[in-house]
Amino acid sequence: TIENAIRGKSQPRSALNYCRDWISDEKLGGGDRFEEYRAKHKDIPALFARLRIYQADPYPDPDDPDPEKQRIRTTFTALRQIKHPNIQGVSEFFETEDRDRFVLVLEDIEGRSLYQAASLLSTTQKFDILNQVLGAMEYAHQHGIIHRNLSANCILVTHNRGQAIITGFEYARNRDRTHTIAHEIIDSIDYSYQPPECQQDPASASIASDLFSIGAIFYYVFTGRKLLIDKLISQGESQ
Repeated sequence: TIENAIRGKSQPRSALNYCRDWISDEKLGGGDRFEEYRAKHKDIPALFARLRIYQADPYPDPDDPDPEKQRIRTTFTALRQIKHPNIQGVSEFFETEDRDRFVLVLEDIEGRSLYQAASLLSTTQKFDILNQVLGAMEYAHQHGIIHRNLSANCILVTHNRGQAIITGFEYARNRDRTHTIAHEIIDSIDYSYQPPECQQDPASASIASDLFSIGAIFYYVFTGRKLLIDKLISQGESQ
């Protein structure tokens, strides 16, 4: 009786179906930190975008109420300043009306990850995608952005043109940052493509480490085998 009185007609919190001008159409994935949806514009049904919805901290630190929100906003601001055909575009960043979630609106891309597409690509296509990725990252580096979480899963290959699109910049470092977030993202980085000096140490990321990641990614793309980072580390320690 007491439990029923407390619960009333309440239901478990579900994902938002409606975010400002966007209506969720299909769940694409997610994890502990966020959920990602394909959504259509409420007034322009033919216009689609990807919504990355983050949960706000229910028990924020009064001195630092929502560091993740600040981190995503900083990355959003940096990405708004660059435009490249091989980098996923961003258009909006906002809080929900209840202030319990915040939403990053990303360019919609119809394709599959390079990890999934690798076995379907010809050698010529693989070299073409490699050149696209190198060009896009050179552009990002020229604008002061270090990705520091490059992997075969954050490079998408479009279905129609075989175009490579780099995503996953939420852990990026940019030259206009107001504070470091390296200590906050240690457990979120995919270290299987990171060089030895960056293992469990995102603060050590650099242009060189991004290039190492690209090399590790395309080692997999061309050989079908992942680079054994642990073996490289042990070899370095023995030397």
